[in-house]
Amino acid sequence: MEKVVEVKNGSEYAVGQGGTRMATRKKEQSFLVVDGDIQLRVVVDPDSGWLCASSINVRGLNTQARTMPELLVNARDAAQALREYDVKLAKELASGKIKPSKVSSRRAVACAVDA
Repeated sequence: MEKVVEVKNGSEYAVGQGGTRMATRKKEQSFLVVDGDIQLRVVVDPDSGWLCASSINVRGLNTQARTMPELLVNARDAAQALREYDVKLAKELASGKIKPSKVSSRRAVACAVDA
């Protein structure tokens, strides 16, 4: 049974069996960011400091960066690429170029809604 004995610089230290002192994982920070029409849930990796984001409203948008400005640029680029892909996919589905069975159902629904 572990017992937390100290918190230092965001790191928790625990005492295990035999009195062994072990570092446990730092607590991660997360917050929401809205950039235009993109809503992001951003998590700060406690060990590396990287910002990792996934979109709440753009399916499939996941990105990471070292700084917030870089993260926002990456998110905008990814959102644009996903939208372009969805339009292309919707056109190909409508023309019969590709069969719906070759496309994930979630992506096909997103194309139909977004087109």
